[in-house]
Amino acid sequence: MSYRHVLILSLACCLWTENLLAQSGKSQGTKPTATKPATKPSAKSSSKKGATARTETSKFDPELWKPHQDFLLEGVTEIKISGAPGTILPYGPEAFPVVVSTNKGKTSVAAAAAEFGKGRVVAFCHNDLLGSGPANHTMTGRFISNCIAWAGHKEKAPGTVKVAVMGKRNLFQQLQSAKIAAIEVGGKNWLAQTRGADVIIAETDGLADDELRGLEAFVKDGGGLISVTLIWAWQQYGKGGNAATDNQSNKLFSKAGIVWLDATQEGQDEIFKVINPVPKFSNAGYATQHLKDALETKVPPTAEEMAMIASTLEPALVGIPWKMDHGVVAQLIAFVEDLKKQIPVPTSKQPVKAKQADAKLLVGLQTGYYLQLPLEEMKPAPTASVFPGAVPANAKKVTRKVIINTETTRWKSTGLYAAPGTLVKVKVPRNIVGQKFEIQIGSHSDSLWSKDEWKRPPAVIRQFPIDKVEFEVGNAYGGLIYVVVPEKTPAGKFEVEFSNVVDAPYFVHGETDISDWRFTIRNYPAPWAELETRHLVITVPSELVRKLDFPDKLMNHWAAVLDACADLYSISRNRPYAERFVFDDQISAGFMHSGYPIMCFTNPSAPEVVDLNFLENKGGWGFYHELGHNHQKGDWTFQGTGEVTNNLTPLYVIDTLTPKAFSHDAIQQPERDNRERKYVTNGAPFSTWQEDPFLALTMYIQLKEQFGWQPFRDVFLEYEKLQKDERPKSEMDKRDQWMMRFSRKVNRNLGPFFQYWGVPTSENARQMIKDLPTWMPPGRPGSQT
Repeated sequence: MSYRHVLILSLACCLWTENLLAQSGKSQGTKPTATKPATKPSAKSSSKKGATARTETSKFDPELWKPHQDFLLEGVTEIKISGAPGTILPYGPEAFPVVVSTNKGKTSVAAAAAEFGKGRVVAFCHNDLLGSGPANHTMTGRFISNCIAWAGHKEKAPGTVKVAVMGKRNLFQQLQSAKIAAIEVGGKNWLAQTRGADVIIAETDGLADDELRGLEAFVKDGGGLISVTLIWAWQQYGKGGNAATDNQSNKLFSKAGIVWLDATQEGQDEIFKVINPVPKFSNAGYATQHLKDALETKVPPTAEEMAMIASTLEPALVGIPWKMDHGVVAQLIAFVEDLKKQIPVPTSKQPVKAKQADAKLLVGLQTGYYLQLPLEEMKPAPTASVFPGAVPANAKKVTRKVIINTETTRWKSTGLYAAPGTLVKVKVPRNIVGQKFEIQIGSHSDSLWSKDEWKRPPAVIRQFPIDKVEFEVGNAYGGLIYVVVPEKTPAGKFEVEFSNVVDAPYFVHGETDISDWRFTIRNYPAPWAELETRHLVITVPSELVRKLDFPDKLMNHWAAVLDACADLYSISRNRPYAERFVFDDQISAGFMHSGYPIMCFTNPSAPEVVDLNFLENKGGWGFYHELGHNHQKGDWTFQGTGEVTNNLTPLYVIDTLTPKAFSHDAIQQPERDNRERKYVTNGAPFSTWQEDPFLALTMYIQLKEQFGWQPFRDVFLEYEKLQKDERPKSEMDKRDQWMMRFSRKVNRNLGPFFQYWGVPTSENARQMIKDLPTWMPPGRPGSQT
């Protein structure tokens, strides 16, 4: 085996691996040197030596997990998980991985279990496993049945298990169909209704503290609990806070040695192949102990082992709550502190890649270490000067009072920056204390833990609950400061005072004086700047606004863009929160991605978002495309149009605001005609239509070219007003309703048009519009022109 990518030999012999030295030397401007071991044993001899010299800990014993894993996976070779599954980290001695996925040598856990007190718990990575998944895939159903029997201590008599299901109607009905004794519970006293049940199935991240205590007592007394959480969704939809310590599911399951992570399963389709024997290094406690044993025995892990250990431990220090660590955290911190001078700095030019398993592990551990440090021990992260960026040493620290307007919610900008490792004092009015308000430091909220390479630390923001009138906050990486306002907060205003902060370039449309901006504000020392309208906030490197003379004209454009989105989709221009663009050296998915905030690469996109000439003449298709995603509704986005209906936004914005701007190569007339002709000639297979977004978009463009935008606005307004029982119930229903509603708005029968394009609709729906005059685009079969 090669010693180049093996961490433990370096630890044991105080020799640094070549790749760490090379990167460390470059970052420090010195020539890297390395001392190699006198002899280099072969992989075979290393393995043999390890078998006799390595001491396995008795605390983490995978052999004790295996009978449980075998039962849980009996008859299961694969499971199906739809959506965007999260990841799980088992780390306690009685917690173990059950379903482990692999991608390019990296492992991540999709299901884990643990013994806890006298009882048992099971954790899933996506709510599809407690929804429609078991009904749609036989082996997934078998897996769920195994989990229920195991959690209820009914391995030998699975048919006798009694299950209480909370908030999962589909699963409850499936269990009844499978002749499993199940009751459905709900309401304020739902926990009392579970009396007599062996197993409770419930999502725990929305439960109150007293409900968590009740579940904990139930499990410790011998009951079983099966649950699921998606941390990425918990973060994105405004729950906020530290996932390790503030998420309700993690508060409970960490006591059993399991946490859900802010990461997703990379490189997986819906089918997860089951691996048995289950990779033992997927337990962070065992992986940590293995590294420690290797240090003591001076026997390094194999390259394959190191890759698995690294993928497990990279997020461990940020994912595991330090006060509920089952002895794991202290050892990982020791690794970080012992090797702090050798940890590389990930950058766009020199990313840290998965094949450098040791280096990537150290960067991950270092990131978690600095993000979780208690405030009294906080210090600047060594990489903070590179990303998010340094605050000049001579930057003036100031005290500022900021008015927070709660007419809109989520992140509220302050125009202030916390320098890396600096304690910031905060003072708030008493009436917001304990009301789920937070202080957030940092804009770059994309979690990169699942990525194969890192061009910056995989996480850089910190959030603090406002639970006192006066308190301190800070972030080893520094960052822009926000007050996070919970959704549904009543409109009002309050003042927050920040001390020991740095001013950041911050332009508020309609408020900031242009002279103040040009002569003072744009030159403030913070490395990140923000431009804000009531509808949108743009976060870019400060260097991009230092010469921006007319931010008012730029933000006039962006305000008009957001109003145009509201007009197209027939929603109020008075949004509940401002959309956000944040630019970053690395993002979690795609060239850009939607969500809150919308994330884009700094290079090349950040200069374009603040260039009005570019937006008016070359167009901002990518930006508008992501805004379109944030406006999509499932009622009118049927399967195959996820990357189609959002593109109505750039079409509309460019058409109505910047008609001289270029839209997109793929929708120019010759390209559209060629694509359509080839598709129709091949028989118009709907599966092809679903797989080609610009082919499908052509159908919408033809409707717009014939009937204009008003029918779209009118139809979207209808959808906004639908009652629950009027909403589409199936994919066919979605297509039927779109066809019928649009047909009635334009007073034309679009049934033949949908058939021409191969988009399936029901005979009943076509009959409903058959008396309207038929329409087809010019030059197509059945066209009147």
